[in-house]
Amino acid sequence: MLSILMHLSALLCQAIAAEKVIREVVCERKGETTNSQSLLQIGLYHNFSSHGIMAHTGASSSSCTHKNWTYDVFLSFRGEDTRLNFTGSLYNALCQKRLHTFLDNEELRKGEKISPALLKAIEESRISIVIFSENYACSSWCLDELVKILECMQAMGQLVRPVFFNVDPSDVRHQKRSIGEAMARHEERFKNEMDKVQKWKSALHNLANLSGWHVKSGYEYDQFIQEITDEVCKKLNSIFMHVVDHPVGLESRVSEVTSLLEIDSSDGVRMIGIFGIGGIGKSTIARALYNFVADKFDYKIFIANVRENSIKQGLEELQKEILSEVLMEKGSNIHNVNQGIAITKDRLLRKRLVLLILDDVDKQEQLQALAGGCDWFGSGSRVIITTRDKHLLDVHGVDKIYNVKEFNDDEALELFSWKAFKRSKPEESWIDISKQAVFYGKGLPLVLEIIGSELFGKTIDEWECTLQKYKSIPNRKIQEILRISFDNLEDNEKAIFLDIACFFKEDKLDHVKHILNACGFYPNSGIRELTDKSLIAVKENRLWMHDLIQDMGREIVRQESPLDPGKRSRLWFHEDIVRVLNDNMGTEKLEAIVLDLPRQVYEVEWNNEAFEKMKNLRMLKVAEYQIGCFSKGPKHLPNNLRVLFWDDYPSSSLPPDFHPKKLVILELRYSRFALEQSFKKYDYLTHMDLRHCSAIKEIPNISQIPNLLSVWGCTSLKSFPPLVKLTALEHLDFRSSSKLERFPDVLGKMEKIRFIDVGETAIKELPSSFGYLIGLEKLCLTKCIWLSDLPSSFLALQNLKELDMGNCPKIRKCLRMFKKHGQVIEGLVTSILNLVLLNVKYCDLSDDDVFIILSSFHKLEKLNLSGNNFVTIPTCIKELLYLETLQMDYCSFLHEIPEIPPLLRDISTDFCRSLTKQSSNILLSQGLKEVKNLHVQVPGRGIPDWFDHRVKGGSLSFWVCGNFPVITVCSVFGGQEELWLDFQFNLFINGRRVYVFRNTYGVKLEHFTWLHDLRTDMSSKQWRDLDTYLHHDWNQVELSFALSKGTVNWCGVHAYKQETDMKNVLFTNPDSENWSMASDHFDEESEGYFSCTSDEDVEETEVEATSPQTKEGKEDEIMELKKTLGSWKIINLAKRIHHHVKLRPGFYGNSRNMLIMGIFIIISGGRANLFKHEFGIREGEKLLKASQCYFCSAAGLIAGALFISTEKVAFCDELVRKHQFVIPIEMIKKVNQGKKMNQPAQEYIEIITEYDGEFRFIGFLQYEKAWLNLLMAIS
Repeated sequence: MLSILMHLSALLCQAIAAEKVIREVVCERKGETTNSQSLLQIGLYHNFSSHGIMAHTGASSSSCTHKNWTYDVFLSFRGEDTRLNFTGSLYNALCQKRLHTFLDNEELRKGEKISPALLKAIEESRISIVIFSENYACSSWCLDELVKILECMQAMGQLVRPVFFNVDPSDVRHQKRSIGEAMARHEERFKNEMDKVQKWKSALHNLANLSGWHVKSGYEYDQFIQEITDEVCKKLNSIFMHVVDHPVGLESRVSEVTSLLEIDSSDGVRMIGIFGIGGIGKSTIARALYNFVADKFDYKIFIANVRENSIKQGLEELQKEILSEVLMEKGSNIHNVNQGIAITKDRLLRKRLVLLILDDVDKQEQLQALAGGCDWFGSGSRVIITTRDKHLLDVHGVDKIYNVKEFNDDEALELFSWKAFKRSKPEESWIDISKQAVFYGKGLPLVLEIIGSELFGKTIDEWECTLQKYKSIPNRKIQEILRISFDNLEDNEKAIFLDIACFFKEDKLDHVKHILNACGFYPNSGIRELTDKSLIAVKENRLWMHDLIQDMGREIVRQESPLDPGKRSRLWFHEDIVRVLNDNMGTEKLEAIVLDLPRQVYEVEWNNEAFEKMKNLRMLKVAEYQIGCFSKGPKHLPNNLRVLFWDDYPSSSLPPDFHPKKLVILELRYSRFALEQSFKKYDYLTHMDLRHCSAIKEIPNISQIPNLLSVWGCTSLKSFPPLVKLTALEHLDFRSSSKLERFPDVLGKMEKIRFIDVGETAIKELPSSFGYLIGLEKLCLTKCIWLSDLPSSFLALQNLKELDMGNCPKIRKCLRMFKKHGQVIEGLVTSILNLVLLNVKYCDLSDDDVFIILSSFHKLEKLNLSGNNFVTIPTCIKELLYLETLQMDYCSFLHEIPEIPPLLRDISTDFCRSLTKQSSNILLSQGLKEVKNLHVQVPGRGIPDWFDHRVKGGSLSFWVCGNFPVITVCSVFGGQEELWLDFQFNLFINGRRVYVFRNTYGVKLEHFTWLHDLRTDMSSKQWRDLDTYLHHDWNQVELSFALSKGTVNWCGVHAYKQETDMKNVLFTNPDSENWSMASDHFDEESEGYFSCTSDEDVEETEVEATSPQTKEGKEDEIMELKKTLGSWKIINLAKRIHHHVKLRPGFYGNSRNMLIMGIFIIISGGRANLFKHEFGIREGEKLLKASQCYFCSAAGLIAGALFISTEKVAFCDELVRKHQFVIPIEMIKKVNQGKKMNQPAQEYIEIITEYDGEFRFIGFLQYEKAWLNLLMAIS
């Protein structure tokens, strides 16, 4: 019973919501704010004709099918009357407009029966023009043509227009005068075939009833011919383009681009770019957009394959195509591109409202020749450009750019299934292997189609073999498509692309730039170019590349020498590299080797003379997971090397004949290398990393040191020469050089050094000359347990921003230098006191020490005071106006936090067991309500009052639509003991886990509150990706919290109101009884009211003619409900619900009808079954959309259901079935939308048939979906 109430209540909500839309229409037209008049009395009248519309006659219905037309126009005429005058002139005019027109010759008219060639020509023509003349009816041939034309008009939706040449239309219609005399002769001649004569008469009558042109004697023909050709061109130009067989994922993408077009704005010209890698669906979106918006423009032009056609035909031909589409003339006089620019600009300027789509543009000159600027077009025009090169759009001034995203997993599986199985999803036994194939496709629609088509009809064993082959040898068709962008690159960009594809995917951008620059490339411009062409992406300061793009790059290198890896330019696969090194197969063609040995490899057999032949090797990188894989060092290394990385280098020295004058980067970490040579022969060396080279005892020849030197972990290093004249050194790292007791003296000012790390060394003090390091920005002294003093010159380091003195227990007295008699030392305001990050954890600090820090460093943004002994945070902390992060973990004596800084958003107090409840409340106060990126860990027993939703236990749910809201989550742990615990937070969307946060906390479990903004730990990509898991309707979001020990007592969620549309967030289930039935949970006048229900989606649900197929979920529930209760109980229950629901006067009739329509849907087993039962299903026909709405009839507004399938548009009203009709797709001449921004009450869909019948529908709750699916059906 509860389920029934939920379903019927939802139907009633939908009826009332639709009534509200209609009422707004009425009020706007009358200029009123309220109106209680019954809508049935208003009688919004729209004329429509029944011509071409099939009345419902049973379960089956006929419909026209899509055809491959041979001719644009068929001319039916009597030769002796018009061939040499009017018809001949009309034929020439149509041909001039580039219309393929059929004009018969006398040879076809021999014999008694009409020629099959003529009948076929009529069938294969889009439009027939019948030229009635004085002797037209005398010819049985003409009359047979007329009958065939009428049949094609009625059965196939062919457009027919009559011309009455020197004959009165009423004479033809009623067969009078010459027409009547001719028909009388036919009756006498064919008196034994009166059925034929009757067909002729009927054809004359019906076709003469159509609107056309009356050409009277004495008038000039030119005017009529111009009118006829203009109308024919207009009719043909409004034909929709074929988009795609299976429009998976298309609706949402078209909707997003449409919002950029701003179609409703006629102010100025808009240029929109659609950008993405090859095969991602740019052209498909462009074609769908053309169908979606073309009727808004006077002229619409789609130039396909600009890249290819500009090469084959030349830009002049494309310019001619644009002009001929607008002017409907052949042979525009264009002899060169510059002339074409001048003519096109002049002929399109100002007056014309144009839609121009340029598909697959790859060069700037193409844009300059075809759409040079906004001043070419009339106000309100739109230019859409698809390209793989974003830079082209930027240079051309296109500021609205849509970056096409790959398919998500569900979309990819559906599209793949249509190609591989000819259905929307695979059978259960094929799901796993289908997902493997989809994984290879990586969300590229074209790739998914190619793979699906290739695997169609094959066995699972053949699938496995094919997919395994793809791993080593990519599909050739896919490679050809993706390689187009690579082939258009310059040599510098090609080299950079291949290096990234072979070696650097997902590496840090700065690191890769450093290497590429060392190799002599130009990475800044090159990486920008690759990014613009969608070949790579930069995210989170890392280089990303689509897997198939990477495969394409590596395949290009492999094809350089498929069988001999030594003759390729780059090697990355460890088996190929080991083979080349072992068999001494290297050649001068090798440029780069990157060897990442897998963990299971323990020893490499190799010829240590293998590098001798690699004269042009510029980069060598050996990264080992196992120490000692190479038992011997190389005898030779190429002098052309610019980059040398070799972990665990197996020798104490480099080869004696190695003189790499161009070597830029040298890294020999964890090696036996002893650094006994001088740096003099390395003129270009700027980076040297010798971390954990335990054999290094001293650093020689310090004057030639590179700009980055790391001797981290060199445990034998005891001394370092004085720092003198080091004009290049920027980064100096001594960390973990445990025997280093003294920092080297600094001989003179040095501006280049930015970073110094002496952490975990035996240094006791810094020299007085340390103040000469005036460029120093970051200093790490962590765990220098013997360090007890800082020189006074330290205070002069005015560029120092980050200071890490954590775990320096003897450093406490150094803080006294910042104070003198309780006052800040004068002159230090612009010196070290400019610190933004200070770490003094575990430094044995007291209350006085903390006071000195907080009162001295007013510009701090991050401060770590953990593990110290202070009791109270002084109130001066509120003066730290920039402080965002404060860590005070393990401050066992901390008792009070009286104030917090204004920008504080991340505070941690793990194991602060003495902290008072009052201080915890301050940290969780209302003041943090709208603080972004908040992260708080404090003792506490409850969720803050300002949270939107709080529940007991470790999980909660809420519902969202649109974009994912910006939220903070909170949980309260409970228990008794003090310990470390593992904490895990999970985020689920629609049952799918999309994010996990794990951490380990040290807490006293009795009271601990964890509060966390999700953006704090998510990357920007992870945050953006949350939207991709959302469906169009309401989505369930579940938060769950778990502990390794103890329990979660409470959890809650808070949405940031400044960044979240709260109408799209619900904290109660929209499908629950409480939400659907309780009127106090929504405001009838607000947009949120419409959230109660939505049109049921049946997108691409195939309903077969032989076996009914119900939609999962709602349809199954409806069938079960009907089966359990029976139809009469449902209706009775609906009446009782309707009786008890309060409705405004005048709304009862229509809301009752809408509710009854919903009841009938339940009785029928759902919308899909209702459609099948009422209108029939043809083989292969798909129901795309079913929407409850209102039909505007002469009698008023009729509540019912509008069905849109791939074959027809159908409507049926509620139970009485007074208004029920079918419109074949082929009979639709035009569709219009009435859509205005912020005025949903005025949204309607209008369908105009070939015979000018008009059908208007309003009151859609999901108008956009209905409109898009109608366009898909037509296209």
